[in-house]
Amino acid sequence: CLISLTDEGTGTSIGGNATVRAQCGLAALSCDENAIVIDGSANVSTDSIAACGTVDVPDENEDVTAEGVRGLEDIYAELEPPTNDTNRTYKCTGKGKNAQASLLPGTYAGLVVSCTTVLASGIYVIDGGTLDLAANYNVTGSGIMFVLKNGATMKFGGNGNNNSIRLTPMSASDFLGTPYADQADQLSDILVFEHRDNSVPNPGHTFNGNSDSLIEGLIYLPSSNLRVLGTADVSAQCLQLSAYTIEILGNAMLETLCPTNEATSVGSALAGVKLVR
Repeated sequence: CLISLTDEGTGTSIGGNATVRAQCGLAALSCDENAIVIDGSANVSTDSIAACGTVDVPDENEDVTAEGVRGLEDIYAELEPPTNDTNRTYKCTGKGKNAQASLLPGTYAGLVVSCTTVLASGIYVIDGGTLDLAANYNVTGSGIMFVLKNGATMKFGGNGNNNSIRLTPMSASDFLGTPYADQADQLSDILVFEHRDNSVPNPGHTFNGNSDSLIEGLIYLPSSNLRVLGTADVSAQCLQLSAYTIEILGNAMLETLCPTNEATSVGSALAGVKLVR
């Protein structure tokens, strides 16, 4: 469920007092030393930890660890992100606590939440701006995909427990009748899809949830770092994180319940190294 895609250096680092519960596994495509580093004060519960290179993990994780695994791959490497070229803008209507934005799919120069926001099903392209869901406003979207391009930055989460974020990805049936019908099975269940030339400077994207966050699907960031910060508290039936590099820091609590028997292998050399789709 947590896969770092860089082929060099440390791909995944989990530190501080972070807690990660990911039954379906951690993997790193880096073939260098310390491809995965789990600090001794972090608490990681998973069925498998696999890396092309070596790993540095606490004693309690060593029995599920495999190093030098060949054949690990990014199964989305050849998949191109979809688009929706209809230009849109974000606007709240109403006043005070009754303000709300009802959004339609299309291309946004940026999408910074500033009131209760409901997203209709479809593809939302963020072109060069910020996808910022970190303010204390409720955000709901069922059957959606965010596409990041031209330097777009993602900020998911909240500042405390005063808001809820409930997002689910598009299914294969949502792509029927679109130009992407032939790729429906591959594109299904991707919640965030970053262009490979998106070029976001460090520290990259931020995932900072709260106890009312319910986020499903794959967050796929092949060109950037993803930081899961200290106030994150996110649970999901099947949340997956796949990024160029992944950092889970501070007191972050990340739990995903993706079952391994619904997984697609990312490594031909080790059964049980999983990327769920």
